[in-house]
Amino acid sequence: MIDGLGLWGAIKQSFYLTRHCAYCGNDGLITHILQGGLAYLFPWEFWPHLISFIFFILVFWFAGISFELKDRQWSILALALGSSATLLSFSVTGGEYIKSLLPHALALLIIFHPFFRKHWWAGILLGLFAIELSWHSYPLAKTIFIPFL
Repeated sequence: MIDGLGLWGAIKQSFYLTRHCAYCGNDGLITHILQGGLAYLFPWEFWPHLISFIFFILVFWFAGISFELKDRQWSILALALGSSATLLSFSVTGGEYIKSLLPHALALLIIFHPFFRKHWWAGILLGLFAIELSWHSYPLAKTIFIPFL
């Protein structure tokens, strides 16, 4: 996509496809622009797997921060995530399923972290970013409104 349209054209096309394409599930910035841009700059066949793993670590970190976990509680969260064979396999190869968890992790961070209770404007900005990010992920991420209810 970047090769034919250029970076700015690919970003505009990505925003258009996320809003106007009924059968396109994951034509957003995360899938096309981030992975395609990295593959364009540094050709490597494992970019999608590395990005999926990075998103899995971000979701794990946001979940721990949102509930203000202490030292030993992080290990319980890691054990809970590690006991799920599905999450472990999707953390590297799952791609779109793991990337669709990031907006929900941001929503939990906004709801439960005390910083966003004090600074409501930061919560609104991060919430708008999480909603926009959900449009650029797998269709499962479009259920982002549920945690905010």
